[in-house]
Amino acid sequence: MVILDFSKAFDTVTHRKLLYKLDNYGILGTTHAWISSFLTQCEQRVVIDGEASSSCTVDSGVPQGTVLGPLLFLCHINDLPKCVTSQVCLFADDCLLYMYRPIKCIDDQIKLQQDLESLELWALDWGMRFNASKCYLMSIARSKHPHQFRYTLDNHILEHVHDNPYLGITLSDSLKWSTHINKISNRANSILGFLRRNLKYCSKSLKETTYTSLVRSILDYASVVWDPYQRKDVDQLEGIQRRAARFVCNDYSRYSSVSKMMEELKWRPLADRRRDLCLILQYKIIHDLVAIPADSLFEYNTRSSRTLHSKSIKVFSCNTEAFKNSFVPATIKDWNKLP
Repeated sequence: MVILDFSKAFDTVTHRKLLYKLDNYGILGTTHAWISSFLTQCEQRVVIDGEASSSCTVDSGVPQGTVLGPLLFLCHINDLPKCVTSQVCLFADDCLLYMYRPIKCIDDQIKLQQDLESLELWALDWGMRFNASKCYLMSIARSKHPHQFRYTLDNHILEHVHDNPYLGITLSDSLKWSTHINKISNRANSILGFLRRNLKYCSKSLKETTYTSLVRSILDYASVVWDPYQRKDVDQLEGIQRRAARFVCNDYSRYSSVSKMMEELKWRPLADRRRDLCLILQYKIIHDLVAIPADSLFEYNTRSSRTLHSKSIKVFSCNTEAFKNSFVPATIKDWNKLP
């Protein structure tokens, strides 16, 4: 898997080339002219101590901080996956290049390297640049000693890493989530410590609001992806909420029951919240409320049963502990238990 980084992504989009792509997407007439005006009829200048420089036109970049800017950027890079044979994940300016099949020989290596070279040509054609020094390679394999091939992008040898952040989640080549959980735990504890120091004399309701919005939101973010199954990780996360309960109740006595505090606050364990979030996503997948095709993940039970509901799903065998406890297999079991 290659984690790609665009260099100044939003600032390097050439207006002329973007407008050409919009024209090919069928955006014509008044709409095309309006977007052209939105992009090209802009000028910039610098003001220092009341003194302004002369204005200059802006011939590249999509305006950041606007609703239309990110959409135009996506239109500009939308054809990137077509130039490679590997799989591509695009989310704004975050890009992943990966292969489903394992890389076992030199031919597999050549195919991935050819895709990287195709990306170089695509970037050159469309006025984009990859920041090769911030692009990384991660090998995900069952073997403890996977093949370590060397890959280059723009004549730069890609650094091999064991973990790397992507869309707020720290991915690991072992497919375990301890590194990610350690990072979010440190961040959540840091914010909780800040709140304890600065909101010591505030009301309980204010403390609870700050915890749920600033701390618990970190512990819930994308948890359907990294929901831990190892006890040490689960306990580490629950410990943060237990410390938060003492903070909200302003009770740090060693003789006080944190469990009673959480009952008083009506806080459920974080593990239960993650389970509910997984079931909610499962419901959305089944009812086509998200762009995740259900038939690519599971199939329904065709035989009727007194113990299973009409939307029950077939349980499949798992060869690894990591896969067994990942979203699809783990959630299927919980889903089938619903009344």
